[in-house]
Amino acid sequence: MTLLDLTCTSLVPAAYDPETGRLDHPESVVVEEAGVRRLADMPGFFPENALPGDLELYQMYNGVYRKEHQALFARHRLKYEYTMISALTIGGECNKTHGHIHVHRDGLARGMGEVYEVLHGEGVFLMFTLDPDERASVIVLHTRPGDRFMIPPRYYHLTVNTGTEPFIFGDLISMDTRGDYGLLKERNGAPIKAFREGPGICWKTNPAYGPLRDVRFVTTADLDWEPRLPDAPLYAAFLADPERFHFLHGVQGEEVSG
Repeated sequence: MTLLDLTCTSLVPAAYDPETGRLDHPESVVVEEAGVRRLADMPGFFPENALPGDLELYQMYNGVYRKEHQALFARHRLKYEYTMISALTIGGECNKTHGHIHVHRDGLARGMGEVYEVLHGEGVFLMFTLDPDERASVIVLHTRPGDRFMIPPRYYHLTVNTGTEPFIFGDLISMDTRGDYGLLKERNGAPIKAFREGPGICWKTNPAYGPLRDVRFVTTADLDWEPRLPDAPLYAAFLADPERFHFLHGVQGEEVSG
């Protein structure tokens, strides 16, 4: 079977092997941490089903860089990551990531954003905030390969594979952030969930959130968030101007929830 080479789109040598279901990297590339999220790791997130708990949902490759760029990433305390979500449904629901919000490792109330680029496949990025009355405002971002965008600090977010192939994307994020998974763990996922119905996708609400404030379906062309991202692969843009991405370290005093 033919390997899917991601080198041209991400500028980090990597290839998806459909036989192993893994992203392979040459010796010139370092992957500091690799992990797999399985069905048993997300109890209650999907409808009842007969699939085994060790079923792999998605893979994470964190701290990815060419060896010669290690010092540059360390100096600016940023890291590049890959995520690959398998194309499958569980009880009719499309495969997805767990979801979280980013906070600073020092424990202070500081928002931490993230920038993404879509490398292969079809999927949506689901983002939401909660108002003081616990009503969710949801953004469903439909993406395609080549899209690059930011997820602002105050948004909970997760990703859904709505296609028939692996959904692969990269991101650039601060080394000083950590993911807070608590809210989505307590409520078994996001305010809405994607189900495959025939050739299309049907969205259903999660009753754990109560009435929704609003839901917007958008593309990257609809986003007007600042700062704007360069029209280049994130890895290349970082090499060209690392300080351009220092906003990812957050702003002291920003609230990250609610």
